[in-house]
Amino acid sequence: MINKFKIDTVAWREIVKLWCGLATDTTNLIREVYEKDPLAALECLADAQVVDETLAKKIIEHFKQELLHQEDTENIAKALAAVAADYRPRGSALLQFLVDIMNEDDNSSHKQAAAKTLSYTNLPQAVDILAKY
Repeated sequence: MINKFKIDTVAWREIVKLWCGLATDTTNLIREVYEKDPLAALECLADAQVVDETLAKKIIEHFKQELLHQEDTENIAKALAAVAADYRPRGSALLQFLVDIMNEDDNSSHKQAAAKTLSYTNLPQAVDILAKY
């Protein structure tokens, strides 16, 4: 599957994401996806059942920085939101990162990026945070 993804990332993106949600341990697949298409790897994390925590943290940290320092963050915000909406520890930590930005970061562009990402989570607690601002 990874070879087909590397040849045609657009056609195989959704299939790879689906596989990540079905397979037991997708660490190796996500690692290879990350090398070819980092955003697709982040999207895979939202569905992955088991993935090496070091790899997951590397991908999430990369995109947390991208979210705060890029101008066009729409796709990044949506992918991060999918991860943050997951109630497992990885999602909870990312959600807390976004909440901390809203509560503690004085940079308005950072707050705007965090607010956009929170809005895409569709979580009730995101609504509560966003209502304060």
